[in-house]
Amino acid sequence: MICPDLRGYGFSLKPPATSDHARYAKIEMAKQMMALLDHFGVENFYLAGQDRGARLSHRTALDNPGRVLKIAVLDIIPTLEHFERADMAFALGDYHWFWLAQPRPE
Repeated sequence: MICPDLRGYGFSLKPPATSDHARYAKIEMAKQMMALLDHFGVENFYLAGQDRGARLSHRTALDNPGRVLKIAVLDIIPTLEHFERADMAFALGDYHWFWLAQPRPE
């Protein structure tokens, strides 16, 4: 079993943020997780994540469908579903969710 800290959480490395937030993008974090699994020679795997880890797990599964055998994502709802149901009260009370809708850094 491999249970790494996510970048910026726990005792993990916390590189300085950049204006495009690329270092903390889930797509980059997923690449790093795959590199870790490759380092240990893990070809196929079961994946579970909770909250932020669930979002990373989701991204990892999307980018590596042939390697993820099964996935469990806990304590999240699909981001698109969340935004489609948003109204003014939600936007004012939970404005930070809209940061997730920013375009992916190239």
